[in-house]
Amino acid sequence: MKEDYYKKILMESQVGYAFGKIVLDDDGRPEDLYILEVNPAFCRHTGLLPGQIENKRIGNVLPDLRAKGFTWIEKIGEVACNGSSTIVEDYVAPLDLWLRVELQSPENMYVSATLTDITHERRLREEYELLANNISTQIWYLKDLETYGNVNRAHADFLGRTVEDVQNKSLYEVLSRSEADICVSGNQRVFNEKKALAANEWVTNAAGESRLLRITKNPKLASDGSVRFVVCSAEDVTEHHFAEQALRRSEERLRRIFEHAPFGIMHVNGSGRITTCNDQFVNIIGSSREQLLGFDVLSIQNKEAKKAIANAFEGNVSDYEGVYTSMMSGKTTPVRGFFTPLKAEDGSVNGILGIIEDITERIVAENALRASEEQLRSLFETMDELIFMVDEDLIFREYHMPKSRSFRLSEDHFLGKSVYEASFPRPARDKVIEGLKKARDKNRFTNVEYYLDLLGGRSWYDMNINPVRNKDGRKVLVAVVRDVTARKQAELDLMESEQKYRQLFEDAPISLWEKDFSIIKHWLNNREDLPADNLETYFLERPEMVRKLFQKVKILDVNQRTLKLYKEEHKNSLIKGLNSIFTEHTWKDFARSLAAIARGDKDFTAETRHKTIDGEIRDVSIHWKVAPGYEKTYARVLHSEFDITEQKKAEEQIRENLREKNILLAEIHHRVKNNMAVISSLLTLQSEFQSDADPGKILRDTRNRIQSMGLVHELVYEHDNFAEINFRPLLERLVQILSDVYLVNDKEISVNVSCDDVQLDLNRSMPCTLIANELMSNAFQHAFSQSDKGNIDVIFEKKADTYRLVIRDDGEGIDDPGDLENPGSFGYTIIHGLVQQIRGDISFSAENPGLSVEVTFHTEQPGK
Repeated sequence: MKEDYYKKILMESQVGYAFGKIVLDDDGRPEDLYILEVNPAFCRHTGLLPGQIENKRIGNVLPDLRAKGFTWIEKIGEVACNGSSTIVEDYVAPLDLWLRVELQSPENMYVSATLTDITHERRLREEYELLANNISTQIWYLKDLETYGNVNRAHADFLGRTVEDVQNKSLYEVLSRSEADICVSGNQRVFNEKKALAANEWVTNAAGESRLLRITKNPKLASDGSVRFVVCSAEDVTEHHFAEQALRRSEERLRRIFEHAPFGIMHVNGSGRITTCNDQFVNIIGSSREQLLGFDVLSIQNKEAKKAIANAFEGNVSDYEGVYTSMMSGKTTPVRGFFTPLKAEDGSVNGILGIIEDITERIVAENALRASEEQLRSLFETMDELIFMVDEDLIFREYHMPKSRSFRLSEDHFLGKSVYEASFPRPARDKVIEGLKKARDKNRFTNVEYYLDLLGGRSWYDMNINPVRNKDGRKVLVAVVRDVTARKQAELDLMESEQKYRQLFEDAPISLWEKDFSIIKHWLNNREDLPADNLETYFLERPEMVRKLFQKVKILDVNQRTLKLYKEEHKNSLIKGLNSIFTEHTWKDFARSLAAIARGDKDFTAETRHKTIDGEIRDVSIHWKVAPGYEKTYARVLHSEFDITEQKKAEEQIRENLREKNILLAEIHHRVKNNMAVISSLLTLQSEFQSDADPGKILRDTRNRIQSMGLVHELVYEHDNFAEINFRPLLERLVQILSDVYLVNDKEISVNVSCDDVQLDLNRSMPCTLIANELMSNAFQHAFSQSDKGNIDVIFEKKADTYRLVIRDDGEGIDDPGDLENPGSFGYTIIHGLVQQIRGDISFSAENPGLSVEVTFHTEQPGK
């Protein structure tokens, strides 16, 4: 009766039950199991009817039981022969089931088995493990303060271990003691406070790389309020962290350039209204920022300035220089302005950039740029990811969406449906499908970025797709979607801001540099042998130290005007070859700059000389100023350069002209004195030779001689060269004067002048002019006394190293030209004296007809 009762229980149980006898082979080893009895639950689990299995060998009913996986017959035989018991979980391939089987032997050679179908439970576990092990986010849970539970592959890989090496191990077995102590301390807070905690921490991975992780620990509580376990996740946000820092540094650098530029800057929109300007612009104009912002620049009354601005709106770079009177304040300021058109992508002008310099004292403006952008908000969020899985046919098999998402669709919109059928807005739907197909077809990781236009605005998402294989070997695609709206918006805003300030920097019409002096400043601060004063002398006496310290200067950036100034095409080439533009002046001014840094000066101004890449020397005015916020480190220094080469040349030319004028003034005084002495001597000589001569003739001859001397000075003053005179125009003018004097009686005397293009110094041009005057006067007066016609040839030429002056006529001549070698006349006495003065030689020869007089002297000035 009792036996029937227990049998009834087994037959009605929901747990599968089977009873059988082990079958041994000839060697006494378990060969098969003879099934004696099964209950209905067993039949439901296996899909077999009682008649198909009872009183039969299981090897005949399920012939593949031995061929795949776990050796069921050996395990059952071991229990039946030894009278032991055991529990086994395994996959039974012939039944396509996961079973938990409890085996026990009630008597020798017999075995009873209870079966529980755990297929659903195991497959759920496999799917979750597949998802967890194919995402980049690290996931693990803690059983207690210092003991791991399950971990995913990402966490094990970060530690440089396998999942089995970490799972269910103590933290002290996996990590170093110091690392484990830190983790346990953090875990203690979670277990004590019993609430989720999140923090960013720098952690070193197995490869020795320092990574910034966003770690979240979420405790799961029991019904009594105690902590059952803690679910942990870690998101690697290192790249986001560095990207945010780089963006902040770039925006800060460009913002400081605008705020602290040493000149006025304004931006005018396409409507001609000022949208922004810096403090220096406000100071130059003399108005208030409130009055300037929104002001229509095309309404100004200064016509030239208005014309330059209008020219910029037509797409041309223009400039204006003059005295500008502000319409608002009435302030009058000499200014120089440069206006650059700003163009949209289609080439149209959508604004202008104006650079305004107060040129009253030529001092570069040093006030701050106007702050234009707010601090970038954080690009990183706590773990908030949408995860889904599709098969090779792109049918959704798994789908999970966080509750925090502003855009939510339930699982019913996706599970079991193709991605082509899923309710998903365009254009995001097309990009997602394209990314999934690419990952599937090329079997590689794929990233897709897309956006959704929701009620609250546009949201951006980043999707990573990984192709993996499930337990059955089928390819599936695991996709992880992150909301990157904050990061994307920050990037777009920052790109716009950086582009704006980059354009201001690059298009500035003066040379701009951004430098980092921090290494030099640190070195000088720690130098104990620097003198308290005479710092410039200290550095000038140590050129090697100066050159070594120059190597510590970091050039962060230069603008396009700098490349143009130094005739270089690429920034990197100029920065790497900076030594090539330095001259000896540059090194001395850099030594003075070091003295300024050592004193703690925040700005420095000097005029120096640089070289262009092709070796051209340029004079430049340099000025640098430490950016606010970097006064201690000098890590950001704005450096500007003005090309003053032409200004220097003009100044030097003025100085040279002044020196020449002073010399000329002294020369004039000297020559006036000498000329007065010559005139006095001529009059004295003439009075001795011609005491009874006609006074009219004496005055005429004297006048001619004085006019000849005056011709030299007249030609000197007509030209820029005060040291030499072109002798040809002098002779031509002298001939004209003498012709006007002597040809008054209708005589037809032709004077032919042949003169080389010779520059004759003043010390010899005066005697030569007087010689020519005396010889031509003699020819006019004496050669043609018996004739009304004739010719006079005047020749001045250069032969090798000798000048040759010839006065020749075809008149009456003289019987013996040798008599003129020892003259008794006043005129020839003057001629011989002047020839001796220029250390020359004179000769006389009779022509047929006429007389020829030739004077020769060396081209080199006497005494040289």
